[in-house]
Amino acid sequence: MKHLKAMGLLLMVVFISCEKKNNSTTQLEINKRTTSTDENRYYDSLFSWYKKKDYARLGKEIKEPAEESKEKTAVLNLYKGYVYLHQSRFDSAQVFFNKALQGLNTKLLQREMYYGLKGAAESFSKMGKFDAAINLQYKALDFLEKSDLTDKNRLYYSTIGNLGINFFLNQDYNKSELYGDKALAYFAKVKDSLNLAYFESAKAVMLFQDDKFEASVQLAKHSLELRKKLKDISGQAESNNNIAIAYMGLKNWDLALEYLYTSEKLFLSGGNNKEVPITIMHNIAHCLKEKNNIDGALAKYELAYKIAQSKKMQNESRISLQQLSKLERIKGNYKEALVYYMKYSKTKDTLFNIQKEKAIQDVSTKYETKQKEEKIKLLQKDKQLAQNQRWMYVVTILFLIITGSIAVAYFVFRSRKNQELFLVDKKLHESEIERLKIEMELKRKALDNFTDKLLTKSEIINELEQKLNSFNVDHDDAIHSRNIGELSKMKILTEEDWFLFKEYFDKVYPGFIPHIRKKHNNLTPGELRMLLLIKLNLDSFEVASILGISAESVKKGRYRLKKKLELIDEDLNAHIQSLSF
Repeated sequence: MKHLKAMGLLLMVVFISCEKKNNSTTQLEINKRTTSTDENRYYDSLFSWYKKKDYARLGKEIKEPAEESKEKTAVLNLYKGYVYLHQSRFDSAQVFFNKALQGLNTKLLQREMYYGLKGAAESFSKMGKFDAAINLQYKALDFLEKSDLTDKNRLYYSTIGNLGINFFLNQDYNKSELYGDKALAYFAKVKDSLNLAYFESAKAVMLFQDDKFEASVQLAKHSLELRKKLKDISGQAESNNNIAIAYMGLKNWDLALEYLYTSEKLFLSGGNNKEVPITIMHNIAHCLKEKNNIDGALAKYELAYKIAQSKKMQNESRISLQQLSKLERIKGNYKEALVYYMKYSKTKDTLFNIQKEKAIQDVSTKYETKQKEEKIKLLQKDKQLAQNQRWMYVVTILFLIITGSIAVAYFVFRSRKNQELFLVDKKLHESEIERLKIEMELKRKALDNFTDKLLTKSEIINELEQKLNSFNVDHDDAIHSRNIGELSKMKILTEEDWFLFKEYFDKVYPGFIPHIRKKHNNLTPGELRMLLLIKLNLDSFEVASILGISAESVKKGRYRLKKKLELIDEDLNAHIQSLSF
């Protein structure tokens, strides 16, 4: 079920990228331009290709201005951003959106300014930077309130709905429900079937995430009916997929596959967007796996991985590799499973490092922001204090009789300020402690992930060894010897593994290993490794698996270790857990 939940969240990102086609001939989104120059007509032609989602034609129509013009360059950068966004080149799209927003500041370019904020938010959302996307969508709402765009209400509630989607992706479910329901209520009231279908589709995925599968099915089906009437092919494909994942939650794999294949077919016939999203490939593969069609599931996951790699989509690559490793193990192809697992592990480590850096950066940013805010407050207080002092000098000259009272007031003020400074320092100290706690937790998770990787590697190698030992040695002696030779190269805990393990361990328990070696210099390398694994609270079976020895050997090793640590009645595990330096 966790796998299905992850796919549901991925699909929400697909919603963000889906453009809603407006077939209205009234050009409701075009703001009231005061002139009808050739330049404005050119802007309108670019906008029309964008609304038709004909990005190939849009890219051809973008021509560099003959002479330098800040406004025209900004408009061209805007549509370049949308072309790159359509190509899933999100970093490049973000660069052009940022450039566009710097130049789209005239009253005649209100439409372009709104779509610049909208595009930049989409790009951030596709990259998983939901806080940045939410910030831009709030700016878009503020901009719409001050603008005189003809259809500002529809654009306003469309932004409200997308804001709800990003809050959902950022796991702020209360705000997500609040904004999502506002958008649905508005578009139902004005009978805007296009936007109603779009946000119903998003709401269906939210219900799926909340395990409300039946309600999710009904809402997604209603969205599909609306899109059929609108002849919205890409929208129908999306709704079919949403119905499918709800049926997957209900474990109705046959019905889920039926909707998924329909969704796949619709995406392949979807005009300018003929590419099937990786999420749908994952969904199909998952259903095939549940129906024991392992070969079919493998083929889909392999295709999804290939596309994800070409687009540098790390999270989708990680999911594909993880499932490929599991399927190869089911088929008994342990060597292939190990290869996929190693690739998955590297991708997982990369994502973990990205998350770690983001978490530390967020904490540091909050810490620095808090410092700046407190310094500003202090500066303001100092400025106020200076003004009070000047006033005090004037009052002293004019009213010598009250000099003593003013002096007392001054000292009281300084005392309060010192108390405020103490409270500020205390808050900053608490922020620093919180940052260090988060950093230590991340280091602990890194050590746990590495230990888990060693255990999984050992498990796969043991299965491979059992497979090889089952061969007929007399008839397959050459093959057996070669495979045993390959297996011998994959030691359970290699020197490289040991080196990395010590690096992770030292980050969580700094100084522990040198102190142990100094205090118990008679410990062998093998005994030291066993001690460190026991420190991580691993049981004897897990220690044996990682060290590549038998349970009996672990038992004997524990006895020797207890003897060298000079323990008589004390429990070995409890003693090692209590050690700290």
